[in-house]
Amino acid sequence: GLDVKIGISSGVALDLTVLPDFGQVEADEAEMNLSHFELFLDERRPFFMESEDIFEMPFEMFYSRRIGAAAPNGEVTPITGGFKLSGNLGGGYRFGLLDAVTSSVSEDSVTIEPAANYSILRAMRESGSYDYVGVAAVDRYSWAQDGIPAAESRAFAVDGSILIPGDHLLHGEVAGSSGTGLESDAAYEISMSRVRSNFTYDGGFSYVGEDFDVNGTGFTTQTGYW
Repeated sequence: GLDVKIGISSGVALDLTVLPDFGQVEADEAEMNLSHFELFLDERRPFFMESEDIFEMPFEMFYSRRIGAAAPNGEVTPITGGFKLSGNLGGGYRFGLLDAVTSSVSEDSVTIEPAANYSILRAMRESGSYDYVGVAAVDRYSWAQDGIPAAESRAFAVDGSILIPGDHLLHGEVAGSSGTGLESDAAYEISMSRVRSNFTYDGGFSYVGEDFDVNGTGFTTQTGYW
């Protein structure tokens, strides 16, 4: 394997990885799951932990453990390579761009997990400790291979917060998902809270459509609720 880190500028870095070996990464703790929701696992792999805060997205659109996850037979899907470009451009602008390719997994000469490409983009402009506006886009694409047709899963989102006089924070986010064999649907949330004060409150409204699904790159559990 090969790992490279290059400083593009004082605030921007490029991370490259080819056939990464995560053999020395601490294993996940064994947990018993009695629910019908999958377990959310913490990221422990160095390549994905680098600048991971910039990739925090609305509605868990990006869950890095999807890349190189276990195939249906339990075998870990190998990562062929990837790159991550992230940093601060000045003026409150921050961004993160990640792209990774995984190999296929076969069992008895039959492909059970196709090779796929993951593309993740997050950008935002911060104008204060709480004020910001951001955009996010995610995509997972697996091309036609070994009789398995091409498939794609994608989602987009816009989110932001603004501090209103009196230390009231208004936050909102809107997202939409679509993909091969999936119905397009949306999710949105708006909330108001008070910060930097001894008297605080927090309230809001959120909606997730029945067909909203970002499991190609993210972590979707319950849908069809408000």
